[in-house]
Amino acid sequence: MQELFKKDIVIDTTTLVEYFKGDLSSIGGISYLSELLAAGTIFDKSKVEIIKEKAKYRKLHKIILKAHDDIEKNKDFEEVFDEMQKALLDISNGEDEQLETDEDLFSKTFNYIDEQKGRDILGLKSDITDLDKALNGFQKGRLYIIAGRPGMGKSAVALNIVQNISKTKYVLYYSLEMTKEELGIRRLAMYSKLDSQKLERGQLNDKEWVKLADSCNILSRQKCITYAKAGIHINDIVKQAKKLKMQGKLDLLVVDHIGRLNLRGLGDSLREKITNVCIILKNLAMELDIPVIALSQLNRNPDARQDKRPSLSDLKESSGIEENADVILLLYRDEYYNYDSKDKKTIEVNIAKNRNGKTGRIKLIWFPEYQFVSSIYKEVV
Repeated sequence: MQELFKKDIVIDTTTLVEYFKGDLSSIGGISYLSELLAAGTIFDKSKVEIIKEKAKYRKLHKIILKAHDDIEKNKDFEEVFDEMQKALLDISNGEDEQLETDEDLFSKTFNYIDEQKGRDILGLKSDITDLDKALNGFQKGRLYIIAGRPGMGKSAVALNIVQNISKTKYVLYYSLEMTKEELGIRRLAMYSKLDSQKLERGQLNDKEWVKLADSCNILSRQKCITYAKAGIHINDIVKQAKKLKMQGKLDLLVVDHIGRLNLRGLGDSLREKITNVCIILKNLAMELDIPVIALSQLNRNPDARQDKRPSLSDLKESSGIEENADVILLLYRDEYYNYDSKDKKTIEVNIAKNRNGKTGRIKLIWFPEYQFVSSIYKEVV
């Protein structure tokens, strides 16, 4: 039937008999074939969905039985849990659907391209216009690295991306060097445009308290899930991300930053550990079909140069990050090094690696009092 369908031939008793040249012994004979065709509409989508659902139930039953058997054998809990979680995710994603013939691949690719007509940005929009245009949004299956020396605005850029995307999409945000209160104050400052230092001290007038309450009410309805504590292991992030994905509540993962992760058991040298973290994050992006953003520190080399703008070689343990990242953004603030800089309140973003696009530099406007990053300068009130 698939062969006839591909050739755009009507599927009925006559065409099937003709296909087998009259010899139907291999499929049960003409009477059996007639019964099959008389049993109902063959290409009834609702019946196909029932069959697919029953198949999933059978797979689920096997997973449960295997987990039960492993528990009876006193297997390690983490091993049983991880195997069961992966098997469940495979059912959810449709493991068999990952195998594609060229005919299927290019048919789906054509349809995918056709669906993009009229869209200005392909991936998730951060609402930082110049960044979105340069990267074509944050795209599924890709690993993005945001790197810079301390004070360059890495967390600020990441948090603005998180804030804007979580208006409509689910974001899982790991901040491993700030408390929940610090994160809350930063997000409130960038939304309400109230000075972050005044928020920290609670020094607000009556009008500002009302503005703060309104901002809290609006932000409380966004879709960001936050973890704020240093030392979490990458494996725990993977488990939490997979759990949320199975619940349909994960569109973007952000890790701030790699250097604060627990790297136990990931290799002997720091270079090997960082490389393995990047491999895990890249694999997770592809497996869950989401963009993953990870922040990274740079080594001290830029501070020793006359031109302190960073390069890829300044990445800590750079080879593992360079190899596995799809996009690497290097941040630089001239004002941090030069008091008389002409580029005050500016973050320069060097797109140093872009696997599927152009490299180059863009400049973003930075309002430190509000922790706010923007593409276009405007008075913020």
